[in-house]
Amino acid sequence: MVLTKHSGVESWQHSTQGPVAQGTEHRPSKARVACSNHAGPTNERVVRLRRTGHTMKKKSQPLMQEGPGPFGTIYTPPEKRAKVAKGEVYAGKVSEVLPGHSRSVPLDQFNLALFNVGGKFYAIKEACPHAEYPLTRGKMVGETVSCASHNWKFNLRTGECLRGEEGLTIRTFPVEIRGDEVWIKL
Repeated sequence: MVLTKHSGVESWQHSTQGPVAQGTEHRPSKARVACSNHAGPTNERVVRLRRTGHTMKKKSQPLMQEGPGPFGTIYTPPEKRAKVAKGEVYAGKVSEVLPGHSRSVPLDQFNLALFNVGGKFYAIKEACPHAEYPLTRGKMVGETVSCASHNWKFNLRTGECLRGEEGLTIRTFPVEIRGDEVWIKL
């Protein structure tokens, strides 16, 4: 890895071919690309085309993504996420989640899924452990939910995976009803 300067701007180069020609862009059609996983001080990484030996700069992706996540998830801005107070979160009114339906409860770190099974409420981590698809979009039958993406099936009461990877469980959370309010303990 070599530190080079172009027009007074420092950048990291990962190539024995020399610096990238200023003002040129290389767009490989189907050429294989080798890249350095090390971001330099300018948050850029340099990619070298295996076939031609040319190099090009690419911006590195941030470690924490503030926008949309995995496919199927809906981004919730921070101001609309549920607030955690004293280890619990308000999930809504009992009348807002009808029997046989579910609701997503977005938090800062992850989303919860609240399910109403014949008047009994269950809360689990919303993301399916297989591909992070929201389980609130799945099909609920009794105390089970099937992921709409790859049909993995989970028990809402225990979190046990019934179809998918053996021995896997999804995190469950205790639910408390206070009058007409639903609270989830974290």
